[in-house]
Amino acid sequence: MFDSWWGHHSTCSWSATKIFMILVYIIFLLFFSAWFSGMEIALFSLSSSQLKVMVLAKKRNSHVLQKILQNKTKLLATMSLGNNLVNIGAASLATVWALEKFGSAGAGIATGVMTLLILIFGEMYPKTWFHLNSKKAALFFAPWVYFLEILFFPLVFCLEALLKVLTKNKKQNEVSEAEFLAFSRLAAEKGVIDFSEHQMITNVLAFNDKEAKDVLTPFYKAEAVSDDAAIDQVAYFMAKTGLSRYPVYHNDRDNIIGYIHVMDVMLKLNSKNREDSLADLVKPILIVEEKTKINKIFAKMQKQKCHIALVKKSSTKQIKGLLTMEDLLEELVGEEIEDEKIRFTA
Repeated sequence: MFDSWWGHHSTCSWSATKIFMILVYIIFLLFFSAWFSGMEIALFSLSSSQLKVMVLAKKRNSHVLQKILQNKTKLLATMSLGNNLVNIGAASLATVWALEKFGSAGAGIATGVMTLLILIFGEMYPKTWFHLNSKKAALFFAPWVYFLEILFFPLVFCLEALLKVLTKNKKQNEVSEAEFLAFSRLAAEKGVIDFSEHQMITNVLAFNDKEAKDVLTPFYKAEAVSDDAAIDQVAYFMAKTGLSRYPVYHNDRDNIIGYIHVMDVMLKLNSKNREDSLADLVKPILIVEEKTKINKIFAKMQKQKCHIALVKKSSTKQIKGLLTMEDLLEELVGEEIEDEKIRFTA
């Protein structure tokens, strides 16, 4: 193959032209080494949801990309084969030149230099760049990869059979929350789902991350009902405000002992014992710390059938605010539920 380059010059020094051509070929092969390494990272870092978003958005070459990613074992065999071929080619050229230039010591010199060059320019830099630009690179170079799968088919077929045995029990990449949201957003933009449904999905995913302190009503904005208040006075206020639940305190408003429900007050008002103390109607209130996740609070409210919670500071146990089931539902549906906006009075 290289007879035209060195031929009878094997016993004499090389010309500048021959050295230049060797360097050009090595640089050319290093370029493809970088490309194979980078594309392997770019293609295998894509998740199934990212691919679906590209196809749904009708990105250029997205269907070719989808085709080659359908068989990742074949893809891995193609990229590994190509990368090894160019690396071996570059190392061989460097060794031939080094042996001619430095004699028997040339093999060691060529190995050391090429290992360093391949590590830096054929692995580290390209993998970093392709990883940061994985979507663009995968779409742009997908036809190249598809062509190589056809070109290397005989060898790839053998490698694929081996790789299938080694990777048959590996799990596919899981869909991340960010990818799921991106897919939902695109589906809404394309009219597959309503924007309100996309917003609901967004709220549901965010629901698990929020804490009580993020959605509570500050305690300083609330006035609770005293446990010695008259039933008719409380009933009048309930009718005026239209709320259904009120915290109840004993002696001091910082001493919350529970809550009352409008239905219990109305029933008491219409009974013969309407003069009894309001304290008889008080129900236990759920107490949570400010850093408690609201999805856990929601579950507790359902389990204990208590739709109002007192939120306390984790360190000092000082009352921080109040939280109702309706507050939590608002976080899910994204709309204000008027009945339970916390507004209290004495």
